[in-house]
Amino acid sequence: MKKFTITIATILSGYMLYASNITFSSLQTKCINIEQVMLEFDVPVEEQVLFYLVEQSADGVIWNPVDTLWATGVWGASAHYESLLPVRPSEQAYFRVSIFSYDYLILYQDMVSASCQADIDDQKFCMMSMDGSQVLKIWCSTERDAQITIMDVNGLMVFQSHYHIKKGLNEIVIETSKPLEKMIVVSVSSPLLTNFKKIFINK
Repeated sequence: MKKFTITIATILSGYMLYASNITFSSLQTKCINIEQVMLEFDVPVEEQVLFYLVEQSADGVIWNPVDTLWATGVWGASAHYESLLPVRPSEQAYFRVSIFSYDYLILYQDMVSASCQADIDDQKFCMMSMDGSQVLKIWCSTERDAQITIMDVNGLMVFQSHYHIKKGLNEIVIETSKPLEKMIVVSVSSPLLTNFKKIFINK
């Protein structure tokens, strides 16, 4: 069974730089796959807000802007926002969200740290993702010889081959006679374990 340990720690209890009642009622992250995290937050009452700036950091010191979420523009109403962000497998990442007013002043700012790691223990598993370039990315908890099989939405096999899968991240180019469909099912099979994953390919 595949499990995630998602550690979300508030590094900085949110603070206001200018007088405002704007705060986050929640600020959290969750793992989507081995390379993506969904950052989510709620604003109980949205007033005087132009946009939300999302920044990412590897150390909590040097920050880089990664997304801008424009406010709904409905004053006095609550709002929910999401941002899909890239991460490196099993590495700590920090995220900071700043609320900007129409005068480009920071009304409020808060941040979290997220660590999406697999609970390895005695479990053996692989996590998989793929993009439009047909490069299958597999992160496995153990080294193994495995057979990789890909099936389409109708259950028809479109690819099968044997590989030596190393522990950690593997990148395998999937060569097929025609482009893969947007939704596929991938299995990584070895004598002791088989992992299945339904994958939606971003093309």
